[in-house]
Amino acid sequence: MRQRIVSTGLPYILENVERAPLLNPVKLCGHMFGLCVYRHRIFESNVLLLQPRHRKHMARAAAPGAIARDGEFWSVGGHFGHKEDAARAMGIDWMKRVEEIAQAIPPVYTECLGLQLMEVFR
Repeated sequence: MRQRIVSTGLPYILENVERAPLLNPVKLCGHMFGLCVYRHRIFESNVLLLQPRHRKHMARAAAPGAIARDGEFWSVGGHFGHKEDAARAMGIDWMKRVEEIAQAIPPVYTECLGLQLMEVFR
């Protein structure tokens, strides 16, 4: 897929999980944006992308699939309870199904990268 995208010569951004073989990726985490979720995703681009400062994770994270208690960060993925709370932690208020939220990236990631990509077209 990367070869096809690169061959267009157009600006692109690819997203995946941390261990994916992306080239020179930047890493985004909900904590960078004030969200109560540690959800690392990496992004490759043919445009220079800047990564916000990634502060050390200090708050405890709930186990994957568990419900975050007061002061804990969410681990959204797979099967988890309290869909509404998990969605709120990621800044999502329109998704209805747990499966959608489990696969989603926080919209603030898209905003961060999209604003940078838009600068290319100015």
